[in-house]
Amino acid sequence: MSFVLNSRISVGPYIFKGVHEVKISKSIYSINNTCTIKVPITGRLKIKGNLKLESRMFESNKIFTEGQPVSVELGYNGKLNEEFVGFVRIVDISSPCIIECEGYVYQLRKVLVPKSFVNTTLKELLAYIIIGTDITLSPNIPDMKIDKFIIKGQTGAEVLEVLKNEFSLYIFFHNAELFAGLAYTEYKGTVKHRLGWNVIKDNELKLRDAKNIQVQINLIGVKRDGTKVVVKSGDNTNNIKKKRTHFITDEATLKMVADKMLAEQKYSGYEGKITTFGFPFVQHGWKTILEDPRYHGRDGQYLIDSMEVSYNTNGFRRNLGISIKVG
Repeated sequence: MSFVLNSRISVGPYIFKGVHEVKISKSIYSINNTCTIKVPITGRLKIKGNLKLESRMFESNKIFTEGQPVSVELGYNGKLNEEFVGFVRIVDISSPCIIECEGYVYQLRKVLVPKSFVNTTLKELLAYIIIGTDITLSPNIPDMKIDKFIIKGQTGAEVLEVLKNEFSLYIFFHNAELFAGLAYTEYKGTVKHRLGWNVIKDNELKLRDAKNIQVQINLIGVKRDGTKVVVKSGDNTNNIKKKRTHFITDEATLKMVADKMLAEQKYSGYEGKITTFGFPFVQHGWKTILEDPRYHGRDGQYLIDSMEVSYNTNGFRRNLGISIKVG
C-alpha cells in the first residue's frame, strides 16, 4: 500500500493544502508548544464569493500577522490528525516566508494584576492566571498546598516558569488544556512501537538499571520564622541532591515532591529517542507500549516526554523522547 502525504494548515482565515515545510516541538518539560511553517513568499489565493471563484496574488508578509490563530493537520491518504493549535508569534519575510507559532501560552504573555496568595493551592493559583483566556485546566491537577506566592510585575507565562522550577512540577499544554502536577498520570492515549518494525531509528535508546543509580533527594522547606522542614527520599549515599523552597513547608507535600524527583532519576528501563513515521499518531504525554523482539525483557510501557515532528516533501517523521517506565 502506498502512502500519500496530506496536510491542511490554517493561519487566520487562510487555508493551505501544501507548504514547503512544517516543524513542531512539544514536551512535558516545557510550557510552550512551538511550530514553524514555511510557505511561499508570494502565491495565489482562491477566494470564494457568492457566485464565483476568483484568484488573487498574495504576499505572505502582508496577510500573516501576530496573534492569528493557527491549526496544523497532517497525515496520509486523506486521513488527517490535528498536530498543533496555537497562534502566530513572528513572521519572517525571507524566502520562503517563515511563520513562527506558539501554543496557548501565547495568551499568558500579558502582565498580571499584582496579587498575594497565602495558604492557597496550586489549582487556585492557576485559575487566577488563566482568567480572561481560552485556556482550561486539566481535571487532574492535584490539591497541592502552597504557603505563599506573590505575583508582582510578572506575566502568566513567567509565573508558570517559577512554579515549574520551584516545585519541580510538570507544567505543559495539550492544545488549550493546561496540566500541572508532581507526576504525569493522565495519559490521553496509548500507542505501540516495535523496534525494527514501525520504528525507523532506535540507536539513541539506552538501557538503565535502577540498582546502579545511587541518589538521595533532600528537600528543605523554609518557614517564615526561618525554621526548616527537611524530607529525604532515596538511598543512603553521598550522592545527595538538595533543593530549598520558601513556598512549601507542608511535610506531606514536600515528601511527594521529593519522591517525584527521585522517580525521575532512579528507574529501570529505556531512555532516549526513537524516530518513527508520521503514523501512528501520538502526542507528548502519551504512553507507548515499547516492544523489543530481540530482548523481550526490555519490553514495557514508557512515557513519551517529548515530540518533534518534521513534515516536508521528503516525508513525515516523528522524533519521540522516551523516559520513565510506567508499566
